[in-house]
Amino acid sequence: MKNYVKVKPRIPNNPSTLLRNIERAIKANNVQHKPAWFNAVKLIPPSVKNLRTCIASEVGAFSPQRSQSPLRRRANEGMYGRPPRIVYPEDAIRAAFYRWHPFELDRPMVVRETMGSLGARDFKDGIAGPEKNWTVTGETVVQYTTYLMSPAGGSLPRSTAYRKALLEFYSHRAFEENRDRIARDALLEAERKAAEAEARAKAAEAESKPVNLDELDAESDLVAPVIVPELSGPERERKEKPFTARWAEKEDLEVQKGNEYQTKLETERTDKKIRARQAVQYERKQTEQHEDQ
Repeated sequence: MKNYVKVKPRIPNNPSTLLRNIERAIKANNVQHKPAWFNAVKLIPPSVKNLRTCIASEVGAFSPQRSQSPLRRRANEGMYGRPPRIVYPEDAIRAAFYRWHPFELDRPMVVRETMGSLGARDFKDGIAGPEKNWTVTGETVVQYTTYLMSPAGGSLPRSTAYRKALLEFYSHRAFEENRDRIARDALLEAERKAAEAEARAKAAEAESKPVNLDELDAESDLVAPVIVPELSGPERERKEKPFTARWAEKEDLEVQKGNEYQTKLETERTDKKIRARQAVQYERKQTEQHEDQ
């Protein structure tokens, strides 16, 4: 089979051949008068522009080419065109933790790095550090499990290391809740003492003022001095003092609200302990089933 080289088509109205075509037309008496530009173009003819063309021998038009098999090309596409998947040992631990603890993803995380967070943590004192002041998240559980699996942590199996990391994680969560509860109770106690001091100041101010019995209503009449029995807590230092009916009703309402809040806190604390105990039992059961398989 012969290989033919395609010839470039002629350019219509080529300026390099325009002068020659006009001379032929004049000799054949096809043009009666010379154009006004004829002598100028004949004196200074247009430059010839050599267009680059394709050389068949350089592009392989005369050399045989072997076509690759489509089956082989399709098989190699998946091998060389797809990047390999990067897998780390921590990925399985992270997936297992967040599958059973999805609410940990709702906790706010601090992404700002400091000089202390740039280096690797030393977990020899536990998951929360020697002073229990480290921020413990799901990623901390993953790192602590990896530490326990390393020779520095005892080279524990992955299931045993993960179970130990979970137990310390639950213990630290309970410690944080207890610490927050104590701080919240201290804040409520300070607010209660401030309110009592303000009430005593107002009562002392009202007692020092002269009372006009004609302007007092039945609701605002002073009640006889009442001896308050000795109580526990912030009310222990109460002494004999005059009360108004409205102030006494407000004081009873505040005490009732405080008792209700304490009962609510105790109920929530008990529920959290039950949920934590159930989670530990479930994790232990799942781990035992996995080891049996």
